[in-house]
Amino acid sequence: METVIVTGAAGGMGQAIVKKLIADGYHVAGIDLAEESLYSHPNFYYKQGNALDEEQMKAFAGKADSLAGLVNALGIAQSAAPIEEVSMEFWNKVMDVNVKSLFVSTKAVAAKMKQARKGAIVNIASISAVRPRPGLQAYIASKGAAESFTRAMAIELAPYQVRVNTIHPGPADTKMLGQFAA
Repeated sequence: METVIVTGAAGGMGQAIVKKLIADGYHVAGIDLAEESLYSHPNFYYKQGNALDEEQMKAFAGKADSLAGLVNALGIAQSAAPIEEVSMEFWNKVMDVNVKSLFVSTKAVAAKMKQARKGAIVNIASISAVRPRPGLQAYIASKGAAESFTRAMAIELAPYQVRVNTIHPGPADTKMLGQFAA
């Protein structure tokens, strides 16, 4: 059975992705900062870990047998605020979680997928990257960067039959939705 790695596996969207992948017959290896996943299944392996840590992600991805894919569902939101109220610390946190995590996780799986000459990487961005709203400048910039990074990786990995795509979901009934409305 093929394995798909899911970052942000303990979050609302991450859990829905995990359940769908298992229903489609995959083994799923999930990683998230949360102490434990609220989902349990024999084909689901969960690790509490930091998807921003290059060594952790490399070791985590290295354990995946027959790696079929990577889904980057990890992300954080931003409550709407004027730019002058957004701290540099918050801006950096959003960029780290929503963009740096894509680089780290993709780097962790790329060599394995290139060698196997197969695989799929899906990065979850946001409809706000193409239809922005006021007051979400850090979030929107991070999701626009996610889209651009995905395009760059799609071109780089295409010769190895590795597909890389972005999904731009709209509002979803998850904990993150409340953060936008705050």
